[in-house]
Parts: sequence; structure tokens; C-alpha cells
Amino acid sequence: MNSQRMILIGTALTLLVVSCGPSQSRIEVVEEYLTRLNGHNPSAVLDLHTAQPEFAIPGQDVFRGREAMRALLQWDSVLGTRLDMSGFTERGDTVFIKEGSEQNRWFAGLGLARVEYRPGTMFVFDGHRIAGVYPTGFTERTTEEFMPLMQAFMAWASEHRSDDIEQVLPDGRFVYTPVAAHQWLDLLAAWASERPDSTQDRWDEAARWIRYRSPAEFPQAPSDVVRGLEDRACRLPQVWHDSLPHNLIRGEFTRPGQEDWAVLCSRAGVSQILVFWNGGAGGVDSLAEHEDKSFLQTAGPDRIGFSRRIGVVENRFISDPQIPRPDHQGIADAFVEKGASIYYYVRGRWVELAEVD
Repeated sequence: MNSQRMILIGTALTLLVVSCGPSQSRIEVVEEYLTRLNGHNPSAVLDLHTAQPEFAIPGQDVFRGREAMRALLQWDSVLGTRLDMSGFTERGDTVFIKEGSEQNRWFAGLGLARVEYRPGTMFVFDGHRIAGVYPTGFTERTTEEFMPLMQAFMAWASEHRSDDIEQVLPDGRFVYTPVAAHQWLDLLAAWASERPDSTQDRWDEAARWIRYRSPAEFPQAPSDVVRGLEDRACRLPQVWHDSLPHNLIRGEFTRPGQEDWAVLCSRAGVSQILVFWNGGAGGVDSLAEHEDKSFLQTAGPDRIGFSRRIGVVENRFISDPQIPRPDHQGIADAFVEKGASIYYYVRGRWVELAEVD
């Protein structure tokens, strides 16, 4: 499976190319490339390249020349690829990409609504035409999501469609042609139709794949807070679509002018909010204990994701008869895209305020 992993790590960025006139900056060329690629016009994308461009998919041979590029572009057209990029930086003859993500029918058939790429994809130019594209691989989170799905599919295909899989993946290497793209879609559709349709199994599996971060991955937290989390064997659950560390916040949660820290701490599949008074130098309160799996929700075709997140609520947004004059911040406990409760410390106790959208 390692060879297949290396091959697939670059699949989504299969096509980064651009065109232009001398009046365009190289970043504008990349932006024009994305427009043409997402419009599924291979000839228009090829017009943005030099006579002998090259494209390097991680784990594959380097594709050189316009005909090889055309086959890649036709593959993307069949799959209905949508590629998004942001964070462009131009240095010398190269444009670097900070963030990239992709959606297409191949990933959707596998069970992924979207894949994300690590920073560092490069467009190398000769003048104002693209001479080479060098994509990065999947982010760690996407790789963690992708691998069990690909392994499940390959186990099924090896048993039921071994001849077909050999055509599209000979010797573990992808064939990038429009014909192969159609064959892949047929295989993925057959796999979907034969998978056991157990709703409970899907939710239980999603609960097992919730992402967690360790306290040490939050360098901004005071040492007393990190130590307190580690002593409690806490892990911090992460919302499915956000790759940046979260669910650790700071604010004036217990009194004005005092910096407190709140953390969503998960142990054995159950999370609670821990509030460390005064950066961990004071006491620790716990509230809002719930099973992690109770915060799962559907997030697209064949996708279930964890969706609990805490945040800071400014006192000006707190309106409740229990608190006539709020003078410090509260803690939002959100079920992402569904609603949130607010916890506020008043008269020596935490109160849960009415749910807000």
C-alpha cells in the first residue's frame, strides 16, 4: 500500500499550469491557470505552458511534454476537478503556493468531500509561461482520512475486480488518461453499491477517526496549563475541517482583568471544558461533559465529522436576565453550524445561558 499511497498523495494537484502575456505577473498567470483548469478546458490550459513543460506528481515519474500534460488535463476534466489555491508568493522565476485543496468525483467516490495539500507547491516559469509544476503531498489530516478509505477500497478491488484494478493501477502506478478516469469511476460506483449499508457502523467508525492533539502541540499555553492537561491525560479533539490546532482559548472568563484558559479535554471518548484560573496558578473548574460521538454530524457525501468547538464570547454579546451587567467574557460551546451554549461565571458559579445560533 506504500506505493499506492505515494502515488495518490499527488493526485489532486495533478494540474497546475498557466498562460499569459508579458503584461501579467506570474501570480496572475497562476490565477488564470486555476480559472481555465476549473473550467475544464485542457487546450486553454496548455496554452499557458512552454513547448516542453513538465509536471512532477509525488511518487510518480515526471510527466514531460504537451501530450502527457494533455492526458492529465483530460483526466481532471472527466473527474470534474475543482482546485483552489491561495497564499501566492513570487520569488525569482517561481510562484509558491501556501494553501491548496481539491474536490473531484474520484475523491468523492472514495468518501472524501475535499482533500488538502501541504504548503510549498511550486510553479516554475520560463519568462511568463509555466515550465514546470511541482506539487506537494496531502496534509497529515488528509492522509489520515485517505489511507483507511483507500485500503478498504483496494481490499475489495483485489478480491472482486482484480483485472480491472490492474488496468488502472498497473504495478501500483496510476494511468492518467480520460479512459482510465472513467474506469475508476465505474470501479468506485461498484464498490459503493456492494458496501454494507450499516448506518450505525458508519457513525461508530467516524467516532474512532476523530482527530486529537496533545497539549504539547499548543506552545502558546502556559506551562502550568500544559502540565495540568498532561497530568489529566487530556487530548484535544479537533473539528473535522480545520487543520489548525484549536479548542484551547484564553480570556477573562472568571473576573475582569484576569487571564484564564479554557480547554476542551477529552479522555476515553468523553470531553469536558476545563477552565484554568489565572493561567493555571489558580483552581481548575470543569463543565459541559459530553461524549465526543454526540458531536458527530454528516459533512457531505459519505463523510461524518466531529464538530464541537469552544470559543470566546465578548461581554457585549451576553444578554440574559441572570446577568444584568456582564463585565467579563464567556465561553461558547458550539456544535458547529448548528448552535452553541454560552457558559458564564457569576456569583461564584458557572451558569449555562440560552442556546444561540
